[in-house]
Order: sequence, then structure tokens, then C-alpha cells
Amino acid sequence: MSERLPSLVLLSGWSMPSTLFEPLCSALDGVDTRVLPLPGYEGPLEDLALWQDPDALESDLLRRLPAGPVVLLGWSLGGTIALMLAKRAPERVVGVVLLASNPCFVARDQWPGMDAVVFEQFVKGAESDMALTLRRFQQLCCQGSPEVRSRARWLREQGRFNGDERALLPSLSLLARDHRPLLASLSQPHLSLLARDDALVPVSLSDSLPGERVCIDGSSHLLLVDQPEAVAQQVKGFLQRINAAYPGAPHVSG
Repeated sequence: MSERLPSLVLLSGWSMPSTLFEPLCSALDGVDTRVLPLPGYEGPLEDLALWQDPDALESDLLRRLPAGPVVLLGWSLGGTIALMLAKRAPERVVGVVLLASNPCFVARDQWPGMDAVVFEQFVKGAESDMALTLRRFQQLCCQGSPEVRSRARWLREQGRFNGDERALLPSLSLLARDHRPLLASLSQPHLSLLARDDALVPVSLSDSLPGERVCIDGSSHLLLVDQPEAVAQQVKGFLQRINAAYPGAPHVSG
């Protein structure tokens, strides 16, 4: 029996190209998936203000969203951006999936996250040697993967940043901000998928997040590559629940 599921728009993580979604897109067979490239991540950055002004960033991405209501899936930094878009345009975004994404990436107020000193050092490293920082970030993404060596090789080939480096530092600064109020005030249904062995987003975050949340075993920060079938199963179930709540949303046959 065919399923009719809402369209799904994918937002990638910091410095990562849209090609990293390929394993997940294959597992989401039957779902209308669209990758929405972040400004400067897949080509030249036309205007630096897109990353300096949140309103400008939101307006640019909303302008490029498919027509009609959509569900957003944001991986890592992409989850933060998905929250921003959902808050700005609730009439267009009918649901949000947060994939290995922390609304308050830097630990504070007993909220689990990256140590503030470590994050500051990471930013300073990006300012002084972006190439080295990108390699270090890839290593952190793979840490905890059940196939860490092969995953690291795959990421070196598939995860190369081929965009405009001017986009990297200002987009990294988004992770320094506290977006918990956005998540707390979100009116749309949302699902958080966390990786059991994530070196960047602690799985203990599950105890602090509102809404639906699922921890996926055998996965690193790259859970969309480590466990694409498990992620796809959770996402399809969420889309089916969204479909029941929003029967007027656009669909494709599954």
C-alpha cells in the first residue's frame, strides 16, 4: 500500500556539503526530499550579510523553500537554522526534525553541550587555520562511529568544503548563541534524533529536550551516514504523523 508523505527539506551542518545526505536520501525512498544549500556552502557567497543578519539569512532561505508547507530536517547547525525558519514562518513549516542538533551547542546553566573553553579554542583555530580546523572537525564528526576509520576516509572524500570560506566563521558563530527559547516556543511538532556516541552533541541532552526524542545506537555525529535506515524509519513515522495532522500539506507517493 503506498504512503503519501509530506515534502522534506534538508539543511546541512557546519562546513558540510549536501552530498552527505545521499545515504539518508536513499533510505528515504518514496519521500520527496529536497536539499536546501546554506548560503556560500555550495558556491560563492553573494552577500556576507546573509550570515551576519539572522533576518537576512531567514529571508534568503525562505525565498528558496519549495512552494507550500514543508517539514524541515536540520542536521547539527542545520537544526538551529530549521528552528529559526519554523519560528519565522509557521504557516510554511509544519514540522521540524532535529538531527544530532543542540539548541544550545555551548554548555551553560547546567545544559549539556560543548565546553565553552573548548568552543572558544575551536573558533580561534578556525580564525588562524581553517583547513586544519576543518580536518579536526571531520575527526570529531566520526568519533564514536562503529566504523570510524572507513567513515573518516569516506568523509575526507565526500565531506570536503567546496564553498566560499567567508561563510564559515559567521555561520560558526550561530552555534555560540542560545536558541533554547526558539525550541521552547515552537508551535509545530518536532522530533529530536540523537546519536548514542556523538562526540559533539551529548546524548544526555535527551533528558533536557522537549517533544519527541529518540537515541540511535551505533552512531556518531554522522548518524545520517552511520545509521541511515534507522534515521529514515524515525523520519518516515514522523512524516506520517504530520500528514495526519496536516492533510493539506504537499505529498508524494511512497
